[in-house]
Amino acid sequence: MLIINILMNNPSSPQRLDETLGYLVLDVGRLMAARFDARARALGITRAQWSLIAAVVRGEGSTQAQLAEWMQLTPISVGRLVDRMQKAGWVERRSEPSDRRAYRIYLTEKAHAIRPELRRLSAQTEQEALGGLDTAGRKGLLSSLASVRLRLTEMPAVSGRGRNGHR
Repeated sequence: MLIINILMNNPSSPQRLDETLGYLVLDVGRLMAARFDARARALGITRAQWSLIAAVVRGEGSTQAQLAEWMQLTPISVGRLVDRMQKAGWVERRSEPSDRRAYRIYLTEKAHAIRPELRRLSAQTEQEALGGLDTAGRKGLLSSLASVRLRLTEMPAVSGRGRNGHR
């Protein structure tokens, strides 16, 4: 923590760490997630569970591997999350007819029933975060972030590996 404070407050550095895009995006995301978690706890659901529900909504009947890719988690982490959510009645696994080892994930009625409330909590959290901006400022911020996201998705991925495949 001391290193971060030194980097953030060092006047000789050309740009303070807390003024960089990466830091601000991560910090805003962390703060919004914490606020959403506090609200969702009253419904008996965590942000991780909401993330899985949202991923399954994106592709009902997806495999755990597909969900892991979308959620940027390891397949084993998603498998454990699905285990807990299946036990709690949020999702169900259905066998894949063409591969006995694979299962497709579907939301239960319980999960479908809570989705409107989760969307409301999500919108409430966003409203709170953007509350200090006027309509033009909100549109500008969201438009700019969408442009940054589009640019990054259109660029080839950086592997982080050298010529011989090692880091």
